[in-house]
Amino acid sequence: MNASTPALANHVAFLNGRGELPMLELQTRWSTAELYLHGAQVTHFQKHGEPPLLFTSQCSRFEPGAPIRGGIPIVFPWFGKPEGRPYRHGFARLCDWALSELATGLDGSLRLRLRMPDCENRPDCAACAVEYELVIRDTLTAEVSVTNQSDRPFRFELCLHTYLWVGDVRQIWITGLQGTDYLDATAGLRRSRDAGDSLRIEGEVDRIYLDTARPVEVHDPVLGRTLRIDKTGSASTVVWNPGSSRAKEMSDFGDDEYLQMVCVESGNVADNALTLPPGGNTTLQIVLSSRPGA
Repeated sequence: MNASTPALANHVAFLNGRGELPMLELQTRWSTAELYLHGAQVTHFQKHGEPPLLFTSQCSRFEPGAPIRGGIPIVFPWFGKPEGRPYRHGFARLCDWALSELATGLDGSLRLRLRMPDCENRPDCAACAVEYELVIRDTLTAEVSVTNQSDRPFRFELCLHTYLWVGDVRQIWITGLQGTDYLDATAGLRRSRDAGDSLRIEGEVDRIYLDTARPVEVHDPVLGRTLRIDKTGSASTVVWNPGSSRAKEMSDFGDDEYLQMVCVESGNVADNALTLPPGGNTTLQIVLSSRPGA
């Protein structure tokens, strides 16, 4: 699946992907995509005639019980690694999800629905239903919904941890977060305010922007395009790049791959964590798109 792939009718193939994990290879007249049932994780999305929009590390582990490094991991029911939790970013990205629906829309798009295994017997999560819907065309729409099926309030964090492909992270700039407070994870979660006209990546960046619902754009002069993430049901935006030193410490990430990616993550984390009453429901949606010109 490369940038010269011709636009064909919709095509879906069920394959054994990397590490023999079950994978769906998807093609529309606009784009190609890959979806692993492990974590319900989209690892590839590319419009015909354009470089990929999503980044996945060539060093990522593809094995049961391990997270996939790249694409769009689903972070639930916690973000980061709170004290007492066994691993980072919850367990949704470590589960094997079930495909419940696959259909072609009237406009030619592909629509998929998946469901996370029930977690009513887990000590670290209330009984809840978690469903995921993807719509693939010239844009990628990802929507995750959580319904509290327990008899008590359920507090949790939820995030779509989107890895974006860029030409050179040192040359991009990010807009849509100006004037917003953020927690700086590289400085002990110190609270600061983004007072610049745009955000540029100069070394390691790990920021949780709070109380922001605006779209975010990544302007990329090397690839000559702008990536845009529109979102609904999200009050937080996380921007992350490990930088050179941190990248070298990560066993599932190439030493120089930090140059080709930036994470712009949409969700409700930290101060924006959610609490659902019994029977309550919440939905988080992002739409990833691109246009020519930085």
